[in-house]
Amino acid sequence: MTLLIPLLLGSLASGSDFLPDPQERAEVAQLACLGPHRVALGDIVASKRDGVDGLVSYSAIVRCQPRGRIDGFRTRYRTHCEKTDAQWQCAPAAFALVIPLSVRTVDLIIEGRISASRAVAMLRYAASIRHFGVEDTSGWVQDVCTLSALDASSWELVCGNAHFQIAEDCIRNRCRLRMFLAEKVVVSSGLRRPASI
Repeated sequence: MTLLIPLLLGSLASGSDFLPDPQERAEVAQLACLGPHRVALGDIVASKRDGVDGLVSYSAIVRCQPRGRIDGFRTRYRTHCEKTDAQWQCAPAAFALVIPLSVRTVDLIIEGRISASRAVAMLRYAASIRHFGVEDTSGWVQDVCTLSALDASSWELVCGNAHFQIAEDCIRNRCRLRMFLAEKVVVSSGLRRPASI
């Protein structure tokens, strides 16, 4: 069974489902959630890959239990862990807002100085756009997204390999959001290129 696992920014190469045993779950929980953040493990989505050299590697997306609220939105830590030898190692966790959308929940990671309510408004706006140009963008906002400022009135939202750029236009104290770019980046032979839009 092939599984693609969403990462903080992207996805893992395909592998097979893997369920960590209780001892491994406890080790990952300590490394990703309990030790650094003093919060319990939420869930682990893991994959196992067989390397060409015969070595087996394991990867996991780890979400800690929600840990409070900002502007009314739940928050949690999220990280990526790997095991290539005998021990698990986890990247530093990202702090995310847990945003419910109509049919799914998205972890929103905010980079820089953007208020939570403004960031959530941009995420919900991007999720509401069903078509941009000739592309059907309705399913592009998934699982985890990162929002960062491009300048004082425009932002980039990255959800896996989907990239959105959103501007805020203001006239006479009335502001509205406007999407001016939506693309999917296709990784092929190590080169990044935008999908046709």
